[in-house]
Amino acid sequence: MLGALLGYITDPERKRFQPMNVNFGLIPPLAVRLRGRAKKEMMSRRALADMAAWLRETDNVIAAADAQTDSSSDALAAR
Repeated sequence: MLGALLGYITDPERKRFQPMNVNFGLIPPLAVRLRGRAKKEMMSRRALADMAAWLRETDNVIAAADAQTDSSSDALAAR
């Protein structure tokens, strides 16, 4: 939802900005056509999968930064 909201508020093609709360209309459409509760459930599952992938990527970046900081600290301590 956060990514969809960010996309909405930063879209340069939008002629008239109308503030709104987060809703399912902001999320990109699914590849298959569903209705009602099934549609919202699939969108939610996709969003959770995207969030999990983002967290894994973020953890890898943080781990790499921590490793670099640790090696820099070790190099300074060796002096």
